[in-house]
Amino acid sequence: MNSLDALGRRNPEWAPWLGVLRVALDAAGDPAWEAMVPAHREGRAAGAPILDGATLRIGVAPVDAYWRRLQQAFTGRAQCVQSRAVFHAALEADERRLDALALAARAESDAFRALAGLLALPFLQACSRARADAVAIADDHGWCPLCGGWPAFAEVCGVDRARYLRCVRCGSAWPAQPLRCPYCGETDHDVLGSLVAERAMARSGIEVCGGCRAYVKVLNALQPGAPAQVPLDDLASVELDLAALDRGYTRPRGLGAPLRIALA
Repeated sequence: MNSLDALGRRNPEWAPWLGVLRVALDAAGDPAWEAMVPAHREGRAAGAPILDGATLRIGVAPVDAYWRRLQQAFTGRAQCVQSRAVFHAALEADERRLDALALAARAESDAFRALAGLLALPFLQACSRARADAVAIADDHGWCPLCGGWPAFAEVCGVDRARYLRCVRCGSAWPAQPLRCPYCGETDHDVLGSLVAERAMARSGIEVCGGCRAYVKVLNALQPGAPAQVPLDDLASVELDLAALDRGYTRPRGLGAPLRIALA
């Protein structure tokens, strides 16, 4: 199992980002986020993410404090940008709003988006833990049944080779069919394929779709890891991302399904 310390030893050049990620994962263990998880809501649109249409009662103080810690870990100082606005835009993965907020903060856009994603991480992981049963029986989509995010990777578990997709945002695990592209749904074996990196990690691989030119990493595990493990495993397998990108395959940006959230 990958850990921050192990990643730091193998990749000392990652130290600045691992420091920011450590702040995020420490925050994800704060029970204050559990109290913000919205109650089960009836009447959700068919096929929409579980959190779609939810009204959240978010504590301003913990979000503000956490946003300051993230910024200080990343840049050494906190920008004058409202944490509530960043948190809301990050939940909905609204890149236009995030870019406007980055401009207001005089921050580089891609770095600001990455940091904003970590601002939403503790809340989304709390939702994932609370709604794991609902996610497990949700409709079969390539995107996360909880928050609409695309998978970070596919996880193949145990001797029965059960396959789960793992959300890049909230860490949720949901069952997935083999030999099907999670992005466009392609099932034609002549269109689907696989890649092997020159220095591929043991017990891992890359599946690609010639139709949409997207890829998904495949990692093997004894059982699905906790939500907090997903960003670590995603980062530890970056060699596979580089191999896929080098061959012209990508992972989609944004969400697989729209997510509309209201903040009370």
